[in-house]
Amino acid sequence: MQHPEVQVYARTLARAAVISGGTRALAKRLNVAPEQLDAWIAGIDEAPSAVFLLAVDLLMDDMLAALREPAVR
Repeated sequence: MQHPEVQVYARTLARAAVISGGTRALAKRLNVAPEQLDAWIAGIDEAPSAVFLLAVDLLMDDMLAALREPAVR
């Protein structure tokens, strides 16, 4: 069984990959090997805190941008 923080890191990185246009694009943005990112997303390894925080920052930027968009009626 995975530690809860590994699951949170994996879900956060997976969402950041979607926002970035895929795992390869996110790996490039995070300056990590795509294979390592895949392992973190799969929960095989735990991502370093610095990488996790960069992914959180990306998610926050995306959420703030969505809030700034005018509502479509």
